[in-house]
This record gives sequence, structure tokens and C-alpha cells, in this order.
Amino acid sequence: MTEWDVVIVGGGLSGLALAVELAQPECAHLRVLVIEKRTEYLRDRTWSYWSTQPHRYSALERKRWHKWRVGFNGRHAVQKTRQNSTVAYCTMDADVFYAYAQQQIAAAPNVHLKMGTAVRDIQDGPVQTVLLDDNTSLRSHWVMDARPLKAPDANSLCQHFVGWEIVTSSDCFDDSTVELMDFQSTNTGLHFLYVLPYGKRQALIETTWMSAYAHRPDYEAELQTYLQDRYGLTTYKRVYREQGCLDLQSMPRTYVKTDGSHKRVSLGRAAGTLRSSTGFAFLETLADARRIAGCFATVPLADVRVPPYRPDWLDGWMDKIFCGGLVADWPRAPEFFLAMFKGVAAETLVAFLTGRPTMLQRLSVSLQLPKWHFLRAAHRALTG
Repeated sequence: MTEWDVVIVGGGLSGLALAVELAQPECAHLRVLVIEKRTEYLRDRTWSYWSTQPHRYSALERKRWHKWRVGFNGRHAVQKTRQNSTVAYCTMDADVFYAYAQQQIAAAPNVHLKMGTAVRDIQDGPVQTVLLDDNTSLRSHWVMDARPLKAPDANSLCQHFVGWEIVTSSDCFDDSTVELMDFQSTNTGLHFLYVLPYGKRQALIETTWMSAYAHRPDYEAELQTYLQDRYGLTTYKRVYREQGCLDLQSMPRTYVKTDGSHKRVSLGRAAGTLRSSTGFAFLETLADARRIAGCFATVPLADVRVPPYRPDWLDGWMDKIFCGGLVADWPRAPEFFLAMFKGVAAETLVAFLTGRPTMLQRLSVSLQLPKWHFLRAAHRALTG
């Protein structure tokens, strides 16, 4: 087929999440194609998030924790929720998500996945034309664009990391508690180690930096040193490695309707679902997929309208102030996180970090931060 109702360019998290939503019965009238350049799906990342309610993929979670902590220079702030609470810190391996999404697509007659194919260009018109690298083309009423944004500028603020999943021969991890941020002293950014303990002998350990894109630390040496100094580990089996970089200052890819015929929508991080203060985007990306699919459900194709993703403006403004405050004083930045995690209840802080806080919860979190330092950051945000 070369004629489609919806073509999704990119079969990563955001593209597959939308494909799964469009594979549901209420969208069975649509002809949907997902185009993905990779030839097979492997585990290439780990998604973690605070869950506050069940969602379509909850059963795929590898583990849930009700206790987490942050630390710096021997001091710690610990937060926890009840074991039966819906508020938990969760993690999911990408390959499990990919397999589930492929099963959903395979079971839906109206949705198809085309792998090993790259998109060269997308041409606007009354019907969108998708040009492929093999010199063929497709036509679609709507194009959902999940392609990555361009590489950040050298000075862009990024969250970049390398993680190892390791297996040890003896018990050494507290599998009841996530080491959310174990801060290290530095003047060139915010540096912390992150430990997801899957069991007493298995964990994912990541070294994470919030710094300029051009900054390139020795990730492998940092992980080796941390494992030895913190856990006394010199021998272990490494079963998985991941690496990533999130541009915290990227501008979303937007498409302006000039004559009413442009029907292109950005997905995922390209649409702006990444939270700059946390680096989290998983649940927001799933929610946006549901929103977009809802625009198509039981509506004639000619009447469909899909507004672009719009994050909460107040959360965005507060994130800008918070990131500005961190950059202005990197050595003190770990103290800001300690203050928040010590001074605010877990449910309140989770609501704030997941982008669903009340005004009172926003105020509760803000009051834990140094007033004059972040007022100056707010002034810079308003005048800069």
C-alpha cells in the first residue's frame, strides 16, 4: 500500500505508543503505518518514572519501589510510601515494551510496522508525501513525526549518562531502596550516581551528569570507582550497558499551519514531552499518545483536528527557574535537592516532579529552596 490515513515516522517509544493506541477498536477505521529504520528491537534503554496510577503498560514493569533516597557528603534524605500505595518508583526495560507493542500491532488489521526503512523527507500538501531512502514514496493524510531532534549545541544543558547492569556473586545491594541521586562534588555540573537494585545481587548503576553537551567525562572510570568505593566491588559480571544524552534546552519541532492543509504532528521528545528539571518523559509521552489517538477515535478523517502538545506553562516556567538556579551555583546544587527531599512529603514531591501538582504542592516545594538564590534565577528567566 502507498496510501495511508496516518503514517508514524519513527518506531521508538513515542511512535510505538501511538501505534498501540491507534490499534484499539475505536480507531479500527484508520489505515496506519509505522516506519522504523532499525531492523530489530533490542534492549537499548531503561525507562524509570514515578507512577501514581495504573496505565496500559503497568504489567510490564520490571520492579516497583516504595522507598528512595538522595545523598551528598554523608547526609541523606529518605522518602517512602506505603507498600500498597499507588505512588511508587517504577522501571521498565525497553525490549519488554517493544515486544508488547509489536504484539499489539500484529494483532490489529489496521496497523502495520515497516522496519529497516529510513525517511529521507516529508513534503507538505493536501496529502503528505513521505519520501523513503530506497527512492520510493508514500502518501498519507496525516504524518506523526517522532524523529530525533538535531544534536545539541556545545553549550546546551544536557543530562547525559552511562549505565551498567551488573550481577555479583554475593549480596551487596539493598533491594528495597532506590539510590535516586548519590551526588558527587564538582564545579563543572551536577554529577550523581543512580542505583536501581533489582535484587541483592543485581542492579543497574548509572553515572549521570547535568552539564554542557561538550562536557565528556570518563563514565567507565566513574562507574568502576563508585562500585569499588561504595560496595567494595572489583569483580562482577556486566550483563548490559546503556548510554544516553537528553537535551534539556531543546526547542520542540513545530509545524505551522499556513493554509489549513498541513497535517503533521511531532511526537515524544520532539514535541516537548521531556521535563527539563528531571529528564523524565515516559509517562508524559504515553499520555500524549492517548491524547492524539483520541482526536481520531470515531471521527471522520476529514473532521480530525490534532492540536500540538502543550506542556503546562507554569511547570515549564518553574523548570526554567530551577535549572537556572542550578547552573548559577553548581557546587551548591546537591543541597537544593537534599532540601526538597527532606522538607516535602513523598506524595507532594512526586506530584510536583510528575507535572500534576496543585498550587499548594508547588508552593510547598518552592519554600524548601533558598529564596534569594531562586528569586535571582527567576529574574534572569524573566529578563533573559
